[in-house]
Amino acid sequence: MRGHHRERAQAIVLIALMMAVLVGFVALAIDSARAFDARRVLQDATDAAALAGATSYQAGHGWTTAETDLFQLFERDVRIAPGELCSPTAFAIPAAGGTATITCNLSGAAGYQLTVTATDGGPSGQVISLLARRPLVVALMQVLGGVPTLTIQAAGAATANELARTPALGGLSYDNTCAGGSGATASLRIQNKTNFATVTGDVASNGSLNLDNQSFLHLAGNVLTRCAAPVNPDHITYECWKSGATPPCSGSDVAGQLLSTADRLADPGYLPPGHPAGNQGIPGSSVILSPGIYTANPNLGSGGPCYFLAGGVYEWQGGLSINSGTVSNELKPPAEPVPGGGQQFWQHANCHGDFSVAAAAGPNPLQPGSYSVVVTSLRTDVVNGTTYTRESVPSVCKSVTVAGGEIVKLTISNVPGAANYNLYTTGLNGNCTGTFNLVSGTITAGAESNATVSGCPSTTSPYTNCTLGHPIVIYDNTATTNAAVHPPVGETTAFAGGLPYQDVARAPPPGGDLANENHCANPAGVSVACPAAGTPSVTTNFVTPGAVLMYVNSSTCLNLTAGDAFLFSGYQYDWMLNYEPPTTTCTNSWNGVYNSAAIGMSYTPGAAFNITGDGGTFDDTWSLEAPMGGIVAATIHIANSSGLVVDWDPNYAPVPGGPRLTG
Repeated sequence: MRGHHRERAQAIVLIALMMAVLVGFVALAIDSARAFDARRVLQDATDAAALAGATSYQAGHGWTTAETDLFQLFERDVRIAPGELCSPTAFAIPAAGGTATITCNLSGAAGYQLTVTATDGGPSGQVISLLARRPLVVALMQVLGGVPTLTIQAAGAATANELARTPALGGLSYDNTCAGGSGATASLRIQNKTNFATVTGDVASNGSLNLDNQSFLHLAGNVLTRCAAPVNPDHITYECWKSGATPPCSGSDVAGQLLSTADRLADPGYLPPGHPAGNQGIPGSSVILSPGIYTANPNLGSGGPCYFLAGGVYEWQGGLSINSGTVSNELKPPAEPVPGGGQQFWQHANCHGDFSVAAAAGPNPLQPGSYSVVVTSLRTDVVNGTTYTRESVPSVCKSVTVAGGEIVKLTISNVPGAANYNLYTTGLNGNCTGTFNLVSGTITAGAESNATVSGCPSTTSPYTNCTLGHPIVIYDNTATTNAAVHPPVGETTAFAGGLPYQDVARAPPPGGDLANENHCANPAGVSVACPAAGTPSVTTNFVTPGAVLMYVNSSTCLNLTAGDAFLFSGYQYDWMLNYEPPTTTCTNSWNGVYNSAAIGMSYTPGAAFNITGDGGTFDDTWSLEAPMGGIVAATIHIANSSGLVVDWDPNYAPVPGGPRLTG
């Protein structure tokens, strides 16, 4: 009997021990579950806050606002009362290319400590990192002699403004420099003979970046390749992003670098435009082309030397060849001002305009004296059913003296694309430095033909060998002037020596460009200030009235070989200028003769995009004479690139993808 009593006593002890262990396991399970749940909530809040900060920064709000947005979202996600401050109040604001860190404690909260780190990587992006810590009071473990609190923490990081996601040059092909790659053609190859090429923005390749033995590149941005360092990497001179200055960099500039040799450039997968309405025929000698479907290659330049593209989508089902002359949607005035050593925009094709002023006898004479005038070109384009007015920069000023009984007679030699003209004057005895006011009346350009332009511009009847058209204007005392309406701002700078003037920079209207790539309007048809790069919803809230989109969906690509194409896209097309679907696998040639540009994105994911001059008359120095939004293609081959400038500008690039979590 005693043995049985001893066994029962031992069982009770064992049960007590097992109960203690069981309670310990239950306590551990409960507190561990609470800790894991709190850690998950903290991680979610940290990731979301870092992403909110990066999104705010990419929208152009600066470090202080970005970090304020970070703090506010973090407080909401962890259910802290709004308005609590992080003490000490400070913001991590890094120097260019540097890193800054602050640590603070949320007032009134249950011991939250936040560490924010901001890093400015220049072209590689700006990184906002958040490390959050908080204590968690354990429920049962402390009863068993464990610690009363646990410290949980979570970290998140997000990167904004990564240029590698919207590169200046992006080769998508996985060439045979990579294990398992295919194709002997380098994903991205640059050649030149006598001078270096210059690129502003990132250069990214899914295969190799090949610089020939005598080829050199000045790069204000980063290089990213997939499998190996660039061929002849010492031929790359890294400059400062964004200015292009030579290091050491100053201000907000950061020097470029070889950022990665294990990168993957994801195909952005831009969607095709909708098919435009209406079939169009071969244009012949008609100067102005309309958007629509062109079933056959029009071989522009064969029928005439200059063509103006009205705004809209052009679907080239048979490809597009430009064999000579100039093709553009740029609206310019007759007698356009020219920089020293340069010429008018349309002059290389002999399609530039002019006008003359002369005193003549007539009824309704003006008061005797001198009169100075300028002329602007006007036209309208339709976007989504809304009509937009475009007005060019003013012409050069011309003056004339009239005697008693005389009026002023203007003869205009048309410039491509103009539908009407505005006349501005400084009035009686005004000069070319005075204030120009709008003269009443409509000046209609009339039909424009490029059948014969060898005598253009011509302002003297019978206008021999000039078929562009010649409206005549009478300015007499029946005309009134509107002192509240003045001409747009004039052009002042050229992209490079020997070229025509560039368009006027962006500015709130009535300042800035009112006709071309820097002209911004809202969907109601009103000219407005242009948005900053990175602004959300720009594709629906803003319009570039004269923009075009070149859509090639055939086995024949773009073929610019002996002429010039100076084209711009716009917000309504997400700055997509040249678009080809992945099924188009031919070779595009973009080889300007004198003054070509692709202001927007050229996207040919299944096709090559080549800029290959011959090093002489058609050297590809002339192919990209304006800022652009990037080239992303299956392969990119730039040959004879001495002096070529690839000037990537976020204002003319597709809206970048949002910031992404990177830590």
